[in-house]
Amino acid sequence: MVELSEISTVQNLFAKQSYVKFGDYPKLKFLRTNIISLDRTLGGGLPIGRITEIYGGPDAGKSSTCFAILSAAQKQGWIGMYLDMERKAFSNNTRERFQLSDFFYAKPPTAEEAIEILIEFFKSGEHRIAFLDSIEALVPSDILAKSIDESRGVAYLSRFINHAKSLLVPVVDDNQGILVFTNQIRSSIGGPGGGCLPASMKISLSDGTRKSIETVVREKLSVNVLSKDIDTGKIVSKPVTNWFINGKSKDWIAVQFLEMPGRLVTTHDHIVPTINRGDLPSAQLKPDDVVTSAYTSITASPDGYGLLHGLLLSGLFYLEQTKLGTARLCYTASNLDPRFNEWINSLLEELLELRTNEHNNRVMRRSRQDEEMAIFKKQYYIADPSHKLVRTIPRQLGLTPQMATAWFVANVVKPKLSTDQNTFFIRLDHLFKQYRAKADTERAHKMWVDFIECEASEILIVSSQEGILLTQNAFKKLSELIKDWVPTFAQDALHLEVERLNTPKTWLIDQQVVPRHLTITGVSKANIGEQTMYDLEVADTHNYFAGNLYGINVHNSTGTPGGHGARHMPSLRLQLMKKEAIKTKDGFIKGQITQVKIQKNHTNGSVRESVDVNIYKADGIVPEDVLAGELVYAGLVNRSGSWYKFSDEVATQYGVESKIGQGIDSVTAFLKANPEIFNKLYDHLITLPI
Repeated sequence: MVELSEISTVQNLFAKQSYVKFGDYPKLKFLRTNIISLDRTLGGGLPIGRITEIYGGPDAGKSSTCFAILSAAQKQGWIGMYLDMERKAFSNNTRERFQLSDFFYAKPPTAEEAIEILIEFFKSGEHRIAFLDSIEALVPSDILAKSIDESRGVAYLSRFINHAKSLLVPVVDDNQGILVFTNQIRSSIGGPGGGCLPASMKISLSDGTRKSIETVVREKLSVNVLSKDIDTGKIVSKPVTNWFINGKSKDWIAVQFLEMPGRLVTTHDHIVPTINRGDLPSAQLKPDDVVTSAYTSITASPDGYGLLHGLLLSGLFYLEQTKLGTARLCYTASNLDPRFNEWINSLLEELLELRTNEHNNRVMRRSRQDEEMAIFKKQYYIADPSHKLVRTIPRQLGLTPQMATAWFVANVVKPKLSTDQNTFFIRLDHLFKQYRAKADTERAHKMWVDFIECEASEILIVSSQEGILLTQNAFKKLSELIKDWVPTFAQDALHLEVERLNTPKTWLIDQQVVPRHLTITGVSKANIGEQTMYDLEVADTHNYFAGNLYGINVHNSTGTPGGHGARHMPSLRLQLMKKEAIKTKDGFIKGQITQVKIQKNHTNGSVRESVDVNIYKADGIVPEDVLAGELVYAGLVNRSGSWYKFSDEVATQYGVESKIGQGIDSVTAFLKANPEIFNKLYDHLITLPI
């Protein structure tokens, strides 16, 4: 048990605030920002006695958010200071636009002077809030006097921030003030412009297409890219929030991979996540390092019926996309009935024997069907059942090292469908012609057909990546053919359920992008000459897929100036990202929707990860506008069509008429006209759980 006399003795020797019983330490208080959605998410507002960072890309709304917070603080009796290091924060109408009263304003020339001003400002009394705009614009006096090399300035700033942290954190806490500093997002340090990619590198978009990073950056395309969710490990779709052109470089690294062709080319410092050694600059990658690619896996649609659906439902097969964009039906021995293994193994022996005989005899049928299928005459490698022997067979078989059976629809139905043809042929494999359907069920596995003749209107090939559409008539024909192809134990799983088809066209397959591990085989210097460097900022996950056939997972090499010190100093970090424009009925832009994401909160648990705030050109952030949206979110204002009304509880408790008006703007107008109701609803809403 701690004795009070012991505490008093220590307090006489040291600062009184530095040594108290934890139970006597005052609870953390919060300053209301009048942005109700943010205040509710943060547990009451900005933490008093703590430092907050607000960062984001250009035009994200950082200064507007600071002015809105400053205005709210002044209305609560706080004294404000604004350190305009960038010297561009204020315009002629800033005071009127944000309803600001008098506050201290400074433009210190050096970083040291800015820190001294802040320390003296907080020491002069409580209830003081200061804004430092921005960390990136801080210039230490040594750099200004050119007593150190300017190229070392970025790292020097990081060390300066670490030193300033030890001065600012205690003075803000001791005097119960609030320090808010803004920061930019820019390319990370390490090279002329940070880790980047050359113009030729392709970016994997979430719609299945790929575009060069040069096109995406120069045209500032608002696209969604494939990105890896670090928490779940899944491939997700994320929007690009910023675009960077970072000068030129001759220093490029090329990375090659074992499992697929192509390469990844980056600057030496571009960060590549590896499975075995964590995040590494590309120059530090080594052979046998394992990276992640975005691989397209093709699966059956839950609503699909037919041959592929039955095969996949049986649990014996899976679909795999090839390097050339087609797909094939594969199986793994681990989930197969032993009898099916015997069936496949005997089938492989027959295939290899037929291939050898045909190769020795140099006999190739040259029928019209063979000519149409000439594109499938390339050779494929396949391992024998013992996985010790590798031989070649015609690509028509579609067999892979996993000893896959051919996905005949994608590999064979793909031939050109001319509009002037009434019929076309589905080639399965001419090697199996001698094993046409017989009554002998013992040899059912050999009964592959030469071709099926169908009406052109009955089968429509969309693409091997998007899926295949088959009509009901085509299903019926296939159902008659398949029943004798497979062993009896698999027939139930392959039942086509033709009678349940009620639509003229049914999807058989879908595609899904999944992570796949690739092994690095080589890392070397890429001799591509001097190239422009490009990079992207991706929301939330901060990574994307670039280069190679399917794309390799790379970090966007962007961060905030000030290094670890700037990120560790604040107890609260808010990232602002511009989402979309707010337009009038005539199409004129009157503002923007900005997402405020809570990236770090060491003062209170954040219930929501982010909130959306409207920032208007004429009025900035309007507290009544934010409250109107939050009242609807909380169910205190109900919507019926375009009309809004207070809930019965609110109407009764505050003595207001239930009906408000048409459109959300009517709620905002009501709150502006009734400031007392605004304050009561604000105080009521802040206490409600989210």
